[in-house]
Amino acid sequence: MEAFFNHLNPAIIRRVMRKMNQKEFEDCMKFIVDQALKLEPGTKRDMYVSMFGWCQEYHRKAFAKKEPSLF
Repeated sequence: MEAFFNHLNPAIIRRVMRKMNQKEFEDCMKFIVDQALKLEPGTKRDMYVSMFGWCQEYHRKAFAKKEPSLF
């Protein structure tokens, strides 16, 4: 998975992640968090921190538990 994140533009990574199912998406989120915690402060770490912020928001919207409808 590291090669996927190291060789692609963050916009491309987000586009690919939007097509993932919930399990794949959460696996990527875990990888992103691990990298952000492991790396020294700098551009690459900043990219992972920014990507995690996007992941949290997207996950909340895309995989939110739907309330049962009465209709």
